Amino acid sequence: MKRIFLSDLHIGDRDSKFFGAFNTVKDENPDVLYLLGDVFDLPTRGKAARTAHQVGLHLLHDLSRSMKVKYVFGDRDLEMSGSDSFFEKVSFTAPGDMVLKDGKRVRFMHGHEYDRHVMSWLPAARVLSQFNSLLLQAYGAGFDGLKFRLHRYEERKSFAAMLGKMRRVALEDNRNVDVLVMGHTHRPEDRSEGGLRYLNTGDWLRSFTYVTEEDGTLFLKHA
Repeated sequence: MKRIFLSDLHIGDRDSKFFGAFNTVKDENPDVLYLLGDVFDLPTRGKAARTAHQVGLHLLHDLSRSMKVKYVFGDRDLEMSGSDSFFEKVSFTAPGDMVLKDGKRVRFMHGHEYDRHVMSWLPAARVLSQFNSLLLQAYGAGFDGLKFRLHRYEERKSFAAMLGKMRRVALEDNRNVDVLVMGHTHRPEDRSEGGLRYLNTGDWLRSFTYVTEEDGTLFLKHA
């Protein structure tokens, strides 16, 4: 059996490369696709975002015809919980565990559960960034300088330290499994700490990464 884990496509964001994500899934041809949250960017406004959502919905519907699709909600796509009637073969599921052929236990989730452990400015920064996206979608203009500065700030050591703190808290909270697979941070990672392997799926805005599992072996891949 082959599985793929990917997250944070943020369909509706103008930087989303969701076509590339779905084409990559088709090329990999897994038995099961795990969508680990923030696949759609909600709430959003504007014609371009609405069009992207409709295209994304149809592409996901097409994928579900050839493979099992399990969808774990993130913090940006909880509203998709009302779309059950559209996705005939998509299973909306809570974060959970699976056991591989070698007996290792893998836990999968989005990761926003650990937001509270990072510095308090992060939610405010996200609100500003989302407001900027709304302006861009509605009027074709926004605080591009703000978005640029937020992206630049993400590269600074202080931001990396906060992501490291989130990762450490997540690892400590999941010591009863062998592997933790999550998204949310938009930072692809594959590392082991204290005997627990941590895999972050990255995103489809800048990193274009995903995780595969086949015959008990997990890989972080770049498209």
